[in-house]
Amino acid sequence: MPTCPPALPPKWVLLFATCCAQPGFAAQKRFRAKLSGSQEVPAVKTGATGDLKIIVYEKELSFELNVKGIRNPAGAHIHKGKQGENGPTVAGLFGGSKEGNFRGILAEGAILPQ
Repeated sequence: MPTCPPALPPKWVLLFATCCAQPGFAAQKRFRAKLSGSQEVPAVKTGATGDLKIIVYEKELSFELNVKGIRNPAGAHIHKGKQGENGPTVAGLFGGSKEGNFRGILAEGAILPQ
């Protein structure tokens, strides 16, 4: 005969209710972009690919940029513009350099409004 799980102690119920009732949890937005040379303007032929994960919460943008098959990466940034156009750069993601072939997390961090 199946048994019911034990009831949560009152302090756990209060903690759970408090955490879940916080305003802003619903305001968190997640975005993901698959990156390739065909998305460059103008398009480039390359075997390098990437994956950009972005979480926007209130006024903070957190990101993780994962790449593979790229050689000597020197920069990564976000443009504001229509698809197929090279609009102005609005946020830098990576501005260093990695020597040779690179695979893994190229950059991660948070961007706050200026």
